[in-house]
Amino acid sequence: SDLLTDAKAGDWALAQNETNLTAEFLQEASKRGLKICYSAAPFIAERAAELLPLVDLLIVNEVEAKALQELLGHRLEVEHLFVTKGAEGSEYLCYGRHILLHSGYAVDAVDTAGAGDTYLGYILALLDIGIEIIDAMDLASKASALQVTRRGTAEAIPSLIEVRKWDTN
Repeated sequence: SDLLTDAKAGDWALAQNETNLTAEFLQEASKRGLKICYSAAPFIAERAAELLPLVDLLIVNEVEAKALQELLGHRLEVEHLFVTKGAEGSEYLCYGRHILLHSGYAVDAVDTAGAGDTYLGYILALLDIGIEIIDAMDLASKASALQVTRRGTAEAIPSLIEVRKWDTN
């Protein structure tokens, strides 16, 4: 797989449901010792359930988490599970055990498209450089809150410098 040519064990492989050959990509990445991050968006419960055995880190919103749990008949026991709750924040579970809750930041949103992708991107990038989970959740929540105050998706994502300078009071 050409996409994984430069990847080495311990790197993150990221996939979502907007791409073809997701299962094949994640299987190959797993064989190479990569950590697997899966964003089940756009959400298809059956598809997410099929891929879960490969996943180290799953990010879903609370509606998706509930639907996936109902389909499986049990709680989601992924090594790292982040459940986003919009302005109400997010929670982190490890192997199905609730560990952390972050309250999030209330803002006047003008465009919520891309908020989940912003959160995911920040979580993964911050964890990759060794930031503690609760601190990553805080920065990802701030980034998402800032992002929704702007129009657009990728172009609306704030830089880490902006996020760190943002006064939430």
